[in-house]
Amino acid sequence: MTNDTQPPSETIAQETLALAAEDLRVGKAERVTGRVRIAVTTDVVDTPVEMDLARTEMRVETVPIDRVLEPGEMPPVQTKRGETTVIPVLEEVVVVEKRLLLRAEVHVTPVTSSETLSTTVPLRRQTATVERVAGDGEVQATTTPIAEDRP
Repeated sequence: MTNDTQPPSETIAQETLALAAEDLRVGKAERVTGRVRIAVTTDVVDTPVEMDLARTEMRVETVPIDRVLEPGEMPPVQTKRGETTVIPVLEEVVVVEKRLLLRAEVHVTPVTSSETLSTTVPLRRQTATVERVAGDGEVQATTTPIAEDRP
């Protein structure tokens, strides 16, 4: 025989406690909060311009010579005297004998002059208009010249 002795039965109540935890996930998303409009305009502005111009004109003068060349004498050739170019003009004339007659010389001299030219030329200048449209529809516009004024 066995003597089984067991302790009196005690009821042990088991309760389950549920634990909760929060997880955090961070992200980003694009959201339109407003818009920007940009308009570029080009204006034409007449701008006065001054500049020095140099001009060279040729003064042509005919100098009569009327000298008969001696037989065997070489006819004159084109020469320069300073700034002046001398071009001989020859003509054959019939006499009892044929001789060259230096009829004239053409003297060509450059004449340089200078003048100041004042005129107005059209120049283009751009401006940019930027409009910011907020999410509530409010429009803010700013106009900015692209090129600074120059003298």
